[in-house]
Amino acid sequence: SWCMFVAALVHYMLWRHEAYGVVAFLSGWTIFTSLGGFGQEQASYLDWTSFGLMVVLSFSWFYFSQRLPSLLFSWLFLFFSGLSLFLLVSYDGFLWPIWTLFLLVPVLWLVREESNRRIVEMVYLVVAAISSIIYLSVRAESNVVLPSVTEAVLLAIVSTGLGIFLYQKRRGLLFIVPLGFVGVLWIDEQAILLAILFELSALLYLLYRERRHAVVWPAFLYFILVQIAIYVIYAWDRLNMSLFFLIGALLIFLLSGVLWWLRRKGGVAS
Repeated sequence: SWCMFVAALVHYMLWRHEAYGVVAFLSGWTIFTSLGGFGQEQASYLDWTSFGLMVVLSFSWFYFSQRLPSLLFSWLFLFFSGLSLFLLVSYDGFLWPIWTLFLLVPVLWLVREESNRRIVEMVYLVVAAISSIIYLSVRAESNVVLPSVTEAVLLAIVSTGLGIFLYQKRRGLLFIVPLGFVGVLWIDEQAILLAILFELSALLYLLYRERRHAVVWPAFLYFILVQIAIYVIYAWDRLNMSLFFLIGALLIFLLSGVLWWLRRKGGVAS
């Protein structure tokens, strides 16, 4: 896998053909899957040398490619390299995906073209959205031990600082910030506080996209997924599914009406 991965990257750098980028992604992906032993501390590739090599290669690929889909492929490899780092140091916490996502924020400014930067930004938001639903589901359906109070508070402080920075530089990326409060809200055994946090985040993201006259279907999709997660967690045995989806449909209809009214008030055709 390593030989194929390196060879494909060398060919990509020489010829700049995205077919080599796809081959590099597929061969490198096997390093992070069961074929490469991902998730096993005994895996042969999980040593500092291999970790450093993966980070250097992925970062170089990201920085020098400046083209899609290689930007997305290399970013994903950087993200999974961050996850493997916490396996390498035998970190027992469960907030490591959030730390990794936050640490990769500066990488966004290495993308030169604004159009590509917006697409890479969406990857951050997608990863944050998936993580939020997973954290909400795991907290409500399992008895995972509480995180370290020190780590939870530190992550919340870092998240606040990151939020201030993103508010000034890249407001669209602000919606990854709520993840930083997962640790301090984990104390709620029923996950109600997490549900409120992600419900509000989904609604605000939907309104944000509407006010910018951007495509709103990703925001609607995330909002719907949050509703489904909340139903499965809290109402599966208490509320008839058809009634739940009827309420959800009415809620979405109401939101659609509000967004239509805001767009019409702003003078934009629906």
